[in-house]
Amino acid sequence: MPEFNKEHETIMNDMLKDVKDASADKMFGFPVYKAKGTLAVSVKSEGIVAKVGAKRAQELIGKPGITTYEPQKGRVWKDWVLMTSNFKDYKDVFPEAIKYTAANTK
Repeated sequence: MPEFNKEHETIMNDMLKDVKDASADKMFGFPVYKAKGTLAVSVKSEGIVAKVGAKRAQELIGKPGITTYEPQKGRVWKDWVLMTSNFKDYKDVFPEAIKYTAANTK
């Protein structure tokens, strides 16, 4: 089973428990939330990733605790951000990821 910070799972659950269209699941051993069956937010070994769209990702990247998400070295996912700290400062990013994913899933 992949290793991740259980506190990050608790934070993600707290941020998304009452969000419309957010459904908890697991992928590759990691806790995730999906919108319309599509991955939107996930706990990873390095933090929590959220799919917010390329434009919004660029606005967020560089803020304290937010970086690009690179699942493989040199391969940045342009629609995603990696949150590593200050999660409460970015509480709006969690439902935003669900809304973005739901709107962009067929």
